Amino acid sequence: LGDDVSDGQVVAVIEAMKMMNEVVAHRAGKVAAIAAKAGETIETGAPLLTFEESV
Repeated sequence: LGDDVSDGQVVAVIEAMKMMNEVVAHRAGKVAAIAAKAGETIETGAPLLTFEESV
């Protein structure tokens, strides 16, 4: 939480069908919330992170 991220930065790695997939930020911002915990099963399309706009 609170980390600054840039557009295109890897922000998470998720496992799907025994393959590791990088999740990249599509804009710059600050991590405001983390919706999923390590090892947790999530639904397709569920939010993983919430960002605040960079000022």
